[in-house]
Amino acid sequence: MGVIGGISFGLGLWAVCFSNFVSGTAGYALIVRDIWRRFVTRRAASDGAPGDPAQHDPVYRWCVAVLGLSPLYILLTKVEPVALALTVRSLVVVLIPILGAALMILTNNKALMGSHRNGWLSNLAMGLMLLISLYLTAHSGLELWHRLVRA
Repeated sequence: MGVIGGISFGLGLWAVCFSNFVSGTAGYALIVRDIWRRFVTRRAASDGAPGDPAQHDPVYRWCVAVLGLSPLYILLTKVEPVALALTVRSLVVVLIPILGAALMILTNNKALMGSHRNGWLSNLAMGLMLLISLYLTAHSGLELWHRLVRA
């Protein structure tokens, strides 16, 4: 592969991991904050602070700290970072049907979407994609299970 190939591969891998890390950390912290505020404390997330209320929310800050510092355990273990990144990405694929169902529920909510809510054609297309993703996820999971059992 050569030196130039190795450097370009390393820079590309770093860019992918870094961009996923930053966006994932911020996004997952927002999701945890919203769930915490809506279902656990049952109060609005905004505390009246100027700008984005998420930046001043202690739940958001703790989630960012935990998600941001948790990868440091790799330094203390013998886990291969590339294998770990691939494993995590493959586990996220399992969440696609759940995210698709949540998106379908949200886009059909008349109180939330108003006149922009999904029509029957959009619901049909989304439903078909959701069923296909459920089938492929289940099929791949069963195939993996059978390979692990036989090994």
